[in-house]
Amino acid sequence: MFLAKEKSVYETLSMLKGKEDYFGYFWAPLEQQKFIFERMSSHLGTRIERFDKHSITPPTYFKTSEVTSAFQQIVDTYGIPSYKEANPAIISIVTFPFLFGMMFGDLGHGSIMFSLGAFLVMMNDSLKKSRF
Repeated sequence: MFLAKEKSVYETLSMLKGKEDYFGYFWAPLEQQKFIFERMSSHLGTRIERFDKHSITPPTYFKTSEVTSAFQQIVDTYGIPSYKEANPAIISIVTFPFLFGMMFGDLGHGSIMFSLGAFLVMMNDSLKKSRF
């Protein structure tokens, strides 16, 4: 594991363009900009500058919550939308439970699934604190 991490660090450094200094580009959400600047300013020799004059297509980023992250992961298994495309996870939040319910029309199975889901939602905080 240590060797794999070291190799990936050196491969990343090899991709950076270097003359006197090394520099690279990265993307981050605007909400995290202040946090990143504060953390990076504590390292000597690092400097972060905003660079907007480029032709690189930005990566796709969707802000998710605990509820929407599960649906976003389902959608991401089929493919991640390009930058500035609509997020199909919003539609799947409505349609996925409906279609899942149509597949399992059995009342007994549905009530067991509903009870388990309701239990997990209500015990969310206490289950997070406990370690299995």
